Amino acid sequence: MQMCPAFSPADVRALSACATVFVPGDPARAGSLAFFPAEGSGPPEVPGAAPRELSLVLPDEDGSLRVRPVRATLLPVAWALPVLTRA
Repeated sequence: MQMCPAFSPADVRALSACATVFVPGDPARAGSLAFFPAEGSGPPEVPGAAPRELSLVLPDEDGSLRVRPVRATLLPVAWALPVLTRA
């Protein structure tokens, strides 16, 4: 199991400002949390995590839903918990 990197206060603020979605893994405990900016800017860069493109169903300006590509920073659940508890 990888050790969780120590996130700086700036990393925590950047991740806390993002929308978050659970990305299931196989097995389920291997899932991760994807952090992506709701405004469409680039995902936050944090130690030990590389941005990845996901396809998410998100609302359009008119309220309809559509699949859109989104760049997100994926963190294992254990790494994301300290960020979520400070959000």
